[in-house]
Amino acid sequence: MADRYPIDFDQVQRGDVIPAETVEAYSGLDRDDKRFNFELMSLAEDIRRHFRERHGLTVSVRQSGGDLCVLTNEQQAHYTRQQEILRMRRYLRTCAEGLAVDLAQLSKEQRDKHEKFQLRIGWQQQQMTKRPPPSLTE
Repeated sequence: MADRYPIDFDQVQRGDVIPAETVEAYSGLDRDDKRFNFELMSLAEDIRRHFRERHGLTVSVRQSGGDLCVLTNEQQAHYTRQQEILRMRRYLRTCAEGLAVDLAQLSKEQRDKHEKFQLRIGWQQQQMTKRPPPSLTE
């Protein structure tokens, strides 16, 4: 990784920000270039991998206006809560869209697949609505 980026990953810590200008400099891409976002995603994944392999840590790396931010523990706690809320909204929208399907318009094979999907969704919703252990609610 050291050959690819002019960034010493061993020096990167939680709370660090890698400016877009640094990414532009090593990649040769302008931040308006469509490939720039792919370069950011690749760099973010390399940072995550470095933390996981070298330190045994899972870190969140977030893009903010072209910069990459390695989140602190406090930021990561807030960020992961926000991401979970967004995932749940997306999941509920998918459930509603699935329920709105007119089964009469589907072939037998499509209907069978859709019914399996509905059963899986029902099971997942049942698991999510179970009462959590008391240790999690206190």
